[in-house]
Order: sequence, then structure tokens, then C-alpha cells
Amino acid sequence: MKALAVFPSSREVRLIDHPEPAIARPTEVKLRILDAGICGTDREITLFQYGTPPVNSPHLIIGHEALSMTPATPLSCEAESRALSR
Repeated sequence: MKALAVFPSSREVRLIDHPEPAIARPTEVKLRILDAGICGTDREITLFQYGTPPVNSPHLIIGHEALSMTPATPLSCEAESRALSR
């Protein structure tokens, strides 16, 4: 999948290929991102005002406001959703 990444050490912002996340627990779902937004904080990170990549990563991925859809929902998630809505 594609991601917008900030590389603070080289002061670069690039579109990169990033591994697709895996589902680790039966209550997790994958979302299909239709659109993503960049907020003021993301803008400041791209200007290298602050922002630190996770440990053992050269980059920080930005853009966390997203419009998405859930292509499939495991039964365990559906059951948990019903329990939470009561």
C-alpha cells in the first residue's frame, strides 16, 4: 500500500510502499481507505518542526483523518459491536 512518509534525518517527504497491516486478533478489522486528510500537525511534521519516527524506523507516516469502508467484518467483531451498542 502507499503511504506518505517523513524522513527527519534526511529532511525528505516521500510517497512510499508500506507493508499492508495484518490482523492480529479476531476483534480487529481491515479498513479500505477511500480518502485521507492531512491536519495542521501533519503539516508541521512535514516542515520538520517536530516528529520522531517509531523505534527502528527511518520514517514517520502521516495522515490520520480517513474516510474508509469495512469490506468484511469477522463474526467476533459483529458480536462485540452488538454488545457495546446495548
